[in-house]
Amino acid sequence: NLTLLMAEFRKQLDAYGATQGGKHYYLTAAIGAGSEKIDQTEPAEYSKSMDWVNVMTYDFHGDWDDTTNFHSHLYADPADPTVGVARTYNINDALTKLIANGMPRDKITLGIPYYGRGFGGVSSVNDGLYQKKTRAAGKVGVQTEAGYGDYKALKDAAGVRKYHPVTKQLYLYTTTGDWWSYDDVTTIRLKNDYVKAQGLRGNFSWALDGDDANATLTKTMSEIK
Repeated sequence: NLTLLMAEFRKQLDAYGATQGGKHYYLTAAIGAGSEKIDQTEPAEYSKSMDWVNVMTYDFHGDWDDTTNFHSHLYADPADPTVGVARTYNINDALTKLIANGMPRDKITLGIPYYGRGFGGVSSVNDGLYQKKTRAAGKVGVQTEAGYGDYKALKDAAGVRKYHPVTKQLYLYTTTGDWWSYDDVTTIRLKNDYVKAQGLRGNFSWALDGDDANATLTKTMSEIK
């Protein structure tokens, strides 16, 4: 159905463009990055109708889980206790699957979150990584849902910060016993390098209001040029 829908959109956009002096109208979409979601579609077919595809490579884990885990990490961690299909919830596995299923590399854009996902009441063991939560994470800045915090608020939160050597994502164990994973300048530069090494189209963000007053993340994303 997604293949047919995109083909119909492309057909009608082209027909309308022909009435506007041959103008080309862009057709894009944001898609889920979960392996089981990709399995329900035909990447090789629906991508033919689209100019590019925004892959939502974030929200892999969050407050809906019982155990702390990364939400926008580049690579899988062999030490991750997750079982089943969720073990494939990472950027490299998602994009590798899309490409293997026929989506052209130059139509893929990688999503970068300007927010973090958090867990509350977490043990300090392993600085909170892969530990059970006992409550929702405390509020950080403007919060739209449990366990959600903008980068502009998280960057100033007190606690221990580490870059995971395998997954390549930043995580924070706060002084109040909360655990967060999110992106900053360092992790975005690694993702920029990944985009270029894989020959992908580029990157995109969700969402601009999560950046700080200096547009730190946006400026870092622009370094990909």
